[in-house]
Amino acid sequence: MPKHWISLLLLIALTVLFLVFWESPPALLTGAKETSKPEFPAAYMINSHSQHFDKTGHLDYEIKAAKVVHYQATPGRQQDSDHADITSPEITLHTQGRKPWHLRAKTGRSNSDGSQIILTDDVQGWQEDDDGQRNELNTDELVIHTKRNYVETDKAVIINNSGHVIKAIGLEADLNKETLRLKQRVRGVHEFEQ
Repeated sequence: MPKHWISLLLLIALTVLFLVFWESPPALLTGAKETSKPEFPAAYMINSHSQHFDKTGHLDYEIKAAKVVHYQATPGRQQDSDHADITSPEITLHTQGRKPWHLRAKTGRSNSDGSQIILTDDVQGWQEDDDGQRNELNTDELVIHTKRNYVETDKAVIINNSGHVIKAIGLEADLNKETLRLKQRVRGVHEFEQ
């Protein structure tokens, strides 16, 4: 093959490469960062109320919300990145043989299968005991593991139980076993009736 044909082919290849990169330059050459696909809702509900049951048919938990917006990366296929944003969630966690726990917040987010719900912004929780007294909980964020009736947070927590106030950083509570562990900086004020 003559030498000028090789030069001509090389020039054509470089021209094609130049045109391809001119039309859509790769992010590596332009310094632009790749952006993820924009999130569009797959579904939404207004003034929703859903009930979830365990394998034996007992009511496990209920969720009421002003609005639920479900995001799905690939329509028709559940993925770990799927989630639901919840506005004004009110959750009732039922335990066998005990009064339910009621939780509410301004916002929340559920993972793809609903096994974990994160409540944020002015989280309030309460349970009435057999005497009608309220046990109350306040924090900025609370993670609910719905399948285990387990809640936790690493944020500041205030617990009020009939005039006994406990403040701590972090909490883990197994609602089925009625166990509570405060993680650190625990301070309590106990008022005794006279």
